Amino acid sequence: MLFSHGSIIFEPVTILDSLSFHPPAPNGVNVPFRLGERGDGTAKIDWQPTAVGSHKVFIDYAGVPIQGSPFTVKVFDASQVRVSNIQPGLVNRPCSFN
Repeated sequence: MLFSHGSIIFEPVTILDSLSFHPPAPNGVNVPFRLGERGDGTAKIDWQPTAVGSHKVFIDYAGVPIQGSPFTVKVFDASQVRVSNIQPGLVNRPCSFN
């Protein structure tokens, strides 16, 4: 099973039409997405990656890339993820594993 979905939330948003989102898969195929207002002055973009790998996500507002764009999102096949050497840990404390 691939990563179920990704979400990015923006604030404040006054003109939803000014947002542009381009999340191509590593193979260059565009990934479908949904852009919507959240009703509190913010916008949310939802998408479901279709391929494992590093995805570059491009986001523009009024034709200008937002700070940090493009973003790199790593998508994994959850059935292939293996965790080992888990050490005892404490709640709200960092824990390392391989």
